[in-house]
Amino acid sequence: MQYVDKKVLVIDDDVRIVDLLAQILTKSGFNVATAATADEARKILKDQHFFILLVDYMLPNENGSEFVKKLRETDTETYVIMLTAIDSIDNKVLNFGNGVDDYITKPFEPKELIARMNRIYEKKNKKLVNFRGYLFDITTNVLTKNGKNIPLSSTESMLLHELCLTPDKAVSRSKLAEKAGIIVCDRTVDVQIARLRKKIGENTIETARHIGYVLRT
Repeated sequence: MQYVDKKVLVIDDDVRIVDLLAQILTKSGFNVATAATADEARKILKDQHFFILLVDYMLPNENGSEFVKKLRETDTETYVIMLTAIDSIDNKVLNFGNGVDDYITKPFEPKELIARMNRIYEKKNKKLVNFRGYLFDITTNVLTKNGKNIPLSSTESMLLHELCLTPDKAVSRSKLAEKAGIIVCDRTVDVQIARLRKKIGENTIETARHIGYVLRT
């Protein structure tokens, strides 16, 4: 199984905090990118996918909570940790209501942050398959790319689920048909695979001659 990258986007306009977090996270094996404003973060997120966003509450022009609320209109998967000096129940309720997953009050212990992030990473890797820029959640059968959901029919999602269980290995047509609940085997599977290819790329699913299909990572 392919693992989700340990890519983290730190969104904070305090240069000292950003530099410190970048050093700590990099030493702990994370791939760190940074943004000083909500608009800068959006530009980065258009082209890249991150498994965690560390968002400061007090951002210039648009606070972190507002940024997350807008983010959740198109991205419900990326994990968001809010970093803030405001330690109040009302502020926590506001942030959780806007789509924040976790909340850490400044000042915080770096070891605690790293521990939380590693735990999230472990959980995600148990259910996410990364292939050709796509992420497929084998628990929910949700396909995303750059944080945006790719709609699949129920049959397409079941076929992709089965292929994702053993990426880069051939899966027989009969097994795909069984798992996807397809009664008429070969021809129906071929038609459904053709439809799936249109959504994720012709070269992503290869034909294994006389066997079935292979998901390439």
